[in-house]
Amino acid sequence: MNYKAEDLLLLARRNYEGSRKFVVVNPFQGKHLPVRPEGAFAMMRRLGCSVREAFQGERLLCVGFAETATAIGAVVADVCNCAYIHTTRERSKEDSVDDFTFCETHSRWPEQRLRSRNWERLVRDVDRIVFVEDEISTGKTIRTLASVIRERGAALQTPRRDPPRFAAAALVNELDAQDSQLLHAAGIQEIHLAKAENNRFDSVASAMEPDLSLLYEADDLPEPSAESAAFIEIGGKVDPRNGLAKGRYGAACARFAEELSSALALEYSASRILVLGTEEFMFPALYVARFLEQKYPDIVVYTHSTTLSPIAPCSLPGYPISSAYRLRSVHDRARESFVYNLAPYDSAVVVTDSELDSVVLKDVLRGAYKALAFAGVKKITAVRWKTMDGQDERR
Repeated sequence: MNYKAEDLLLLARRNYEGSRKFVVVNPFQGKHLPVRPEGAFAMMRRLGCSVREAFQGERLLCVGFAETATAIGAVVADVCNCAYIHTTRERSKEDSVDDFTFCETHSRWPEQRLRSRNWERLVRDVDRIVFVEDEISTGKTIRTLASVIRERGAALQTPRRDPPRFAAAALVNELDAQDSQLLHAAGIQEIHLAKAENNRFDSVASAMEPDLSLLYEADDLPEPSAESAAFIEIGGKVDPRNGLAKGRYGAACARFAEELSSALALEYSASRILVLGTEEFMFPALYVARFLEQKYPDIVVYTHSTTLSPIAPCSLPGYPISSAYRLRSVHDRARESFVYNLAPYDSAVVVTDSELDSVVLKDVLRGAYKALAFAGVKKITAVRWKTMDGQDERR
């Protein structure tokens, strides 16, 4: 399929004061809107094929940007048969003073980091680092990270012929001529599925009138029945925030999906299922949804994820966000998170890699249980993917 900008780009209005009024919502991405998993995979694989074709014969490293491009980056890396790492906004015991830190200035949560824990191993013998995004609006964030990598002498392997080249791969490229020139001057090649102009996005979004009666505080919603909500944990987690060798993420997600499917025992009369990821944890949700869709062809499976980005709901015809629920983040209970356009399902599976204490996490997840039950979901299971005690996640 040849994608056009109108296929991949719906405009919505941000629900906070920032440097821009608009949010780009991609109906195939599996982030803000529910999507059938194969549709999301098809779009992401198409971008991966474009990258592979553009850089045939080169050894690549894919870097996905949190939070919205974490799944896209994983799929592109899989298509290109290369190692993968994604940036993160989460603080962790894995953080180091040697991490690459940078800011995404237009974001509500601008501070990001690229962990350096395994960087030398990841970048060894790499010809090109490919930054993967859902959209590129100005290219400033990518230029900033490329500059940080260069300035820090991040091509640490020895011996080394030349430092790695860079590329930026995005589903939608909104760069104007000046920004495109700046990207090329920084030695960063562009790859995209569709081209759009965003010079009117702010004015269009400003004219959209929010309907905040469609924004629900999840903690204030009724409690679901005890028998309708469950919590389980599955081991074998790998963390792309630390960087993973080629093929490792997909193989681990396959094992996760198989064990999760067995635990759910879906041979009952469910006809519609939602797999809901959490924030940066998008690719495993997408993978599990596709696995269930293939294993149970009579069940209709959808997937999307919670997000840190507040988007205003609106009742205007054609507006993408028809309902919003404010939750607590699975990584920091003091921080808010959101989920959009929930609908009735026979079953919903919330998947996360949160490292919160189990008691705290279960309390945080009550908001998601309430939101899903309020939207008409009959049975809800939360699944934490965790690293088992004694397991070396770095292998």
